[in-house]
Amino acid sequence: MPPHCTGREMAAETAVARPHDLVRLARSPRLAQVVVVVVLLALWQLAATVGGLGAVPTPVDVGAALVSLVTHGAVWAPLGETLAGWAISLALAVAVGVLIGFPLGTNRLAYRMSVFTLDFLRTIPALVLVPLAVLLYGSGLTSTVLLALFGGVWAVTMQAIYGAHDVDRVARDTFRSYRVGRWDTVTKLLVPTALP
Repeated sequence: MPPHCTGREMAAETAVARPHDLVRLARSPRLAQVVVVVVLLALWQLAATVGGLGAVPTPVDVGAALVSLVTHGAVWAPLGETLAGWAISLALAVAVGVLIGFPLGTNRLAYRMSVFTLDFLRTIPALVLVPLAVLLYGSGLTSTVLLALFGGVWAVTMQAIYGAHDVDRVARDTFRSYRVGRWDTVTKLLVPTALP
């Protein structure tokens, strides 16, 4: 912009540039998402206020209750228990999955003998075991960990098997020809190759 422009000329140029910016903003997918959420919240508020939803609270009431839960600390203990269950389940699933998967991945006979059982057990959803886990262990952390472990161990086991299968044959033969020990083969060849 030339330095001799007056304030009115600068305002006119800015006003000319604004419609282009508004068109770009109107085409933004993020704006469309925000508009959809705002419209849905407004419809919910209207329907709950008029009384068409029965005992459903308004979004304002839900927001106030959420703020109250967060500020009074009632949400932090259950959140901590959920995160603890997640962390314990993940650690156990990785430990069990790697301990089962690596031997099956390195030994073709063991893999062939167990592949049917693995595929069968992998298809059982953890949701089916919820009533049994609740009856045996209650609804606490133990049943949560067991269910999450059952759901996650199969994915880790299969990835460990495929990671052990994908070891370069030349590298494996080189380790074998130099008579490298089993522990060194596992720690220096199998584990680094199987890591993501």
